[in-house]
Amino acid sequence: MLSIQKDGIKRGCFTLPWASAKAIGLYSKEALLHAVEHETVEVAGGKNYGTMYLLDFVMCLSDKSAKVRSVWIVRQMEDFPRLVSCYVHKSALGGD
Repeated sequence: MLSIQKDGIKRGCFTLPWASAKAIGLYSKEALLHAVEHETVEVAGGKNYGTMYLLDFVMCLSDKSAKVRSVWIVRQMEDFPRLVSCYVHKSALGGD
């Protein structure tokens, strides 16, 4: 279930802090928030620094769309994700 809170938007154990959402722009924020609500977050593995998560979604603008990947980390000793990167997925560029 999605819930809007003072410190961010929560869905289960996944929270999108408002500061991260502002950093990627208003339109991107809306697309990312929609993805958080409707798409599956994939655990990408644990590293020495924490657990990485992938969130893939389709971003549409006018008559164009692209698959976008956002990468998040929940660092050890923390309980909230940090946005690491957000980019057009290679499958949208003709890769796998």
